[in-house]
Amino acid sequence: MPPTGFGGPADCCGADSILVSPSFTLPQDYLSLSLVNTELSSCTKQPQIHLQNGQNITLGGYTLNPAGLSYDYCTVIAGQTGSVEGFSIVWNSVPWPGLCCKLSASPPQLTIPAGQNASSSITVTALRNFFGSVSLTGVGEGGTTASRWTWRFTPATVIVKPGGLNTTTLTVIILNDAVPQTWTLIVYIYPNRNYTGDTINILVKVT
Repeated sequence: MPPTGFGGPADCCGADSILVSPSFTLPQDYLSLSLVNTELSSCTKQPQIHLQNGQNITLGGYTLNPAGLSYDYCTVIAGQTGSVEGFSIVWNSVPWPGLCCKLSASPPQLTIPAGQNASSSITVTALRNFFGSVSLTGVGEGGTTASRWTWRFTPATVIVKPGGLNTTTLTVIILNDAVPQTWTLIVYIYPNRNYTGDTINILVKVT
């Protein structure tokens, strides 16, 4: 089975992932080899992870099972009856490529009266050879529920090219009945490949 344990970047729900590469050679009658997450699927339905020799894949992530995620192998064999020749597979750990991009904000601090809103321009700058889409989300920390706020990113996903950058607008909206508070909005980015994402803090003062 695929390797157990964690070691990659944490996702939004606190679970970790690993980046691995399978090494295998299938016997002649095997047409394909796949993996299924036993919590989500089986060999008779989708989604399945199609395996190719030497191709990196990401395993792991959020699960309610304290023992961690488990996977099953699924194969398609051409016209075979009776006994079936087995196969062997080796799972190789692959280092994560690191950060996809860096975040910056202008301004990094917002002062907003109750019932109004304010915006900050968030810049996503590609590192090394990263090329792809990046999704943005936020988590509020500090203050109390009496702060009464919400926020949005426009757009919520941007595309960056190697050596390039892109921007999105973060708008923080303070409701009419909010009380004076100071809290922090942590902005996260999630790239579309096996990279990790940067974070940045926006200080919000409600007056």
